[in-house]
Amino acid sequence: ATANLGYRLIPEFVDNWIGKPKTIAIMDFSNATGDKKLGKWGKEYAEHLTLKLSRDDRFRLVERKEIEKVIEEINLNRSGYVNPEKAIKIGRILGAQIMVLGVSLEIGSRLRVDIHLVDPESGRILKADVVEVKRGNLKQMEKKLTVVISKALTEVINKK
Repeated sequence: ATANLGYRLIPEFVDNWIGKPKTIAIMDFSNATGDKKLGKWGKEYAEHLTLKLSRDDRFRLVERKEIEKVIEEINLNRSGYVNPEKAIKIGRILGAQIMVLGVSLEIGSRLRVDIHLVDPESGRILKADVVEVKRGNLKQMEKKLTVVISKALTEVINKK
């Protein structure tokens, strides 16, 4: 499994995986904190996660520009925020099988990101999780999120 570390995000979860790649759409992570820096980070992290997951043959990622194009076409980008219901609609339009949604929250001196993996056809939450770090530690947040999301996606695709 260690030989695959650069190729698969978490090889120990997927050594026995056989199947067709799942189409994944990663939305910009919403910012409920009011901190403009976190709004920018949510978009940048979604791009980073798309790049990371695109290296894994279990996933077919929807191009970020296609997501933005659909958002603009249905005129949702006025506020810079896409609510979960609209995100699910976007997922359907893009043919995604799994949507990755996240929202940043400040809880005291902590930064928390709530993550939902959603089936765009049914709107059902397939998996949800929370990652929390000390406020201001975005690098640690990114590392933890990438592991948690990869593990959650693996669990979801192994169930389907």
